[in-house]
Amino acid sequence: MYVFGFGGAWFKQFMPNQPYGDFKPGEIRNLIFLWAIEQESKEDGLTGYSLHRLTGIPLTNIYRILEGFLENGLLEAEEKIEEGRAQKLYKITSKGENYFNKLKDEWASKVSFLQRIVPFCAPFPFPRRHHPKFREHIQRIEGKESALQFLKAYQESFTDKIYSMEITIQVLKDANKKINEAVETVKEQPDFSSKTFVDIVSSIYEDIESNVRSTIDRYRDHLSVS
Repeated sequence: MYVFGFGGAWFKQFMPNQPYGDFKPGEIRNLIFLWAIEQESKEDGLTGYSLHRLTGIPLTNIYRILEGFLENGLLEAEEKIEEGRAQKLYKITSKGENYFNKLKDEWASKVSFLQRIVPFCAPFPFPRRHHPKFREHIQRIEGKESALQFLKAYQESFTDKIYSMEITIQVLKDANKKINEAVETVKEQPDFSSKTFVDIVSSIYEDIESNVRSTIDRYRDHLSVS
């Protein structure tokens, strides 16, 4: 069994329990909510009922969570009349964006073990029979223009995913190069020093972390202009 993509079972003794770090399910819920709202904030916003349909969480819980977001300044809301009914549309604020990005950074590392459980990233939601809403969405598409818009959305999504994977591969190659350099440094030590080893590994970790942070910033810049 591989852990976080490193080595074999022997390496498990050096790794913390999975998932990595403190596991707070409520943060996953917040991440999903803010992600859904952030996607719609560029347009009209998202209603509580839409979140209910997306997540299956009871409406009473949905509105309780949304009110908490509003109180903390993570969201803003505006009333809109749709088909004679008043609806509250939620949009993410700059403070909400910052919190959303913080959650993404933290949970990307916490659930990285999933890459070993499901190493292949399927582009479509397979198997389709498990995704009736996906099929319903396709059936509602009418006309060539709508069909092309649907395909273009996937095309852009795949292009972003390819870019993300390419820079991930580069980050891993850079990290592996530093590990290889560390191997040679340790080999050349006439007498092994625990302190020197700790300094070497700490330096590698700091360099890799810095590289990952700058890569994340570059990826966000890419998404903002896409």
